[in-house]
Amino acid sequence: MADDTTQRAAFQFLRQHLQSQEPFTIEEFITATGWDKPGTLNTYLRKQYKGLIEKVDDTHLRVQSQKLGEQYTCDISRRGP
Repeated sequence: MADDTTQRAAFQFLRQHLQSQEPFTIEEFITATGWDKPGTLNTYLRKQYKGLIEKVDDTHLRVQSQKLGEQYTCDISRRGP
């Protein structure tokens, strides 16, 4: 089974920002998740988080959907404990 530590860290980060509605930068997200490859984050933003994250300005993003909990928790739980 693949290590899902970074995906769980991403979920926690996004859940916190959903609750606070505080904008965040790409750099903050990378630091929180541990993703060290730029392509990984770009792929997630385009495919996995489409409709969940909105651009606030040139440097900030915000979680915009209550579906985060439903969608992403389901994805993680399918992988097992």
